[in-house]
Amino acid sequence: MSGKTIYEYHRPHTMDEALALLARPDIATIPLAGGTAIDRTGPGTLALVDLQALNLDGLSESGANLEMGAMLTLQRLLEYIEANNNTGLAAWAALKRVIQLESTYNLRQVATTAGTLVAAGGRSPARRNTPSGPSRWWCPSCCRPARCCC
Repeated sequence: MSGKTIYEYHRPHTMDEALALLARPDIATIPLAGGTAIDRTGPGTLALVDLQALNLDGLSESGANLEMGAMLTLQRLLEYIEANNNTGLAAWAALKRVIQLESTYNLRQVATTAGTLVAAGGRSPARRNTPSGPSRWWCPSCCRPARCCC
């Protein structure tokens, strides 16, 4: 069984550089963060833009809002919820359960929030529980629908 060949690998240090690489029309280029769901099926070549150097893994809470970077790992988010679940909101418990159902401990170490939502299939608790649902999700780090690998 043959698949796409990874032809290029880039690790940009600015968002402008990353967006320029992702916008190239001559080669299929996808963002890479955790890398747990790279789709290499089909013939052709593939370029990867590694987003690790762009500091997209932030996590902050402001009032009732939780801001998560696209590259925040599921395990870091789970640990944050467990350490800060003092509000008693059912949403915290639901988010914790979704993360636990989505993947194993080892995968949660590298799987990112945006990548999980983008790559999640119809049976994924992460996909079923997003307000935008499966057809309208856009990755916040690269502004691309469904072919993102964040």
